[in-house]
Amino acid sequence: MSRAVEGRIRAEQIVELLCGEAPKRIRERDYRRTVPEIVYRPEECAYVLDVAVLHKLCYRLDADTLFFPALCPTKSPPEALEEPGEGLRCVQYRLKYSYLPDNVIHRLMIRCMRNDYSVDHCWLRGLLLAHSEGPRVQVRMDDDETLRIDLWADPARPASVIFLRLRDELLRINGELGLTASEVIVDGEDQYSVVSLLRASERGSKVYGNVSGEERDAADLLGDFYESRIIKGIRVENKAIVVQILPAVYHRFSKDNQALRKALFEAYNGVCPYCNNPIRNYREMEVDHIFPSRYRERPELAEYVKYLNDHGFVTAKPDYLENYFPAHRSCNLDKSNCTDPFSLMAWHLHAARMAPKVLRLLEEYQTEE
Repeated sequence: MSRAVEGRIRAEQIVELLCGEAPKRIRERDYRRTVPEIVYRPEECAYVLDVAVLHKLCYRLDADTLFFPALCPTKSPPEALEEPGEGLRCVQYRLKYSYLPDNVIHRLMIRCMRNDYSVDHCWLRGLLLAHSEGPRVQVRMDDDETLRIDLWADPARPASVIFLRLRDELLRINGELGLTASEVIVDGEDQYSVVSLLRASERGSKVYGNVSGEERDAADLLGDFYESRIIKGIRVENKAIVVQILPAVYHRFSKDNQALRKALFEAYNGVCPYCNNPIRNYREMEVDHIFPSRYRERPELAEYVKYLNDHGFVTAKPDYLENYFPAHRSCNLDKSNCTDPFSLMAWHLHAARMAPKVLRLLEEYQTEE
């Protein structure tokens, strides 16, 4: 299947393969049909592809293109080994699993492709991103236990803009797959638990390299990934790191605004953030309040409700751009039962990051009207 380019292949090319003779070699190995005389009719190909998507053997990037992670090249591209530009330095973050399946990096590839990241290259166990706001990012599996995030950034511009988005994507994937990972910052030959750094930063105490024994400032190590204002909003809950950061200003809009509907649909690339699957079109999309407009008091959410209200979010009338997601009707209904404050925090964080893009599109559509 040499027609695939880093796992991407057009649907019409798959139809050609299924309707004609089988390819002689796939990823440098010989293959043959199980039943050589079977040739699919064009109308059957759509069903075959739907089954492949259902079982996550491949993913739809758009109406014409599919992505098969298993068809990515096994070796990383030469660009992944290139030295960064002058004045940039590499900062390194690790997620440590008891077992890390390939599916984690494959799902991250899909989310990045769908959610407006600049994906330069993909290979079987990694991807390379170029980001408009500064850092170049490489995410790859070092082994079956370690996911490695390397960012080459200007020291004057922290890598937190892209890092927080990637971390959020990975934690959502971990939740979907029932996985947990400890988080580690690497500096030279030393590795530091992020939980330990956060606790040391809160106390104002120093930390020491596990190999070099050198004394370091915990806030400096964290500062490569988390801005100081974000560090103040981080909590450690049961050895898990919870990032809390809400916008300084909320933008109030009616959810019935047609320009808003179009802007939300396009900003999120027509994908529902709850399930990460496409919405057929914006007319069938529901504009969902992340924090419900008809909220019934729940003890589990009391602390988060107070946190919202203390930060300028009026929970009695939560008609804010930063509180809207484009959603399937079924996902909207399922989310209504959510009593987990950490899920609401993650969704609000995602919506807040997307807000500038939605606002730009909203202004454009309102001008057209």
